[in-house]
Amino acid sequence: MKYKYRHFNEFIYHVFLILFGVIMLYPLIWMFFSALKPNVEIFKNISLIPQTWTFENYISGWQGISGVTYGRFFANSFLIVFLQ
Repeated sequence: MKYKYRHFNEFIYHVFLILFGVIMLYPLIWMFFSALKPNVEIFKNISLIPQTWTFENYISGWQGISGVTYGRFFANSFLIVFLQ
């Protein structure tokens, strides 16, 4: 009896652990798939998988802010790391 009770407790523990892991990873999964949606589809379509796949968000993200590209941000970060 004690053996079955122990396995049941381990099973319940793993179910909650997997459920908690999925809950923790869902925002990252949503962010990844939302980055592949057009801007108008992000909040209109509640589906996780995009109806229209696009890489425009990544392209505009790499173009940067105010004329400073994302590559410049990486270069500055590497410069700070290597100078320390």
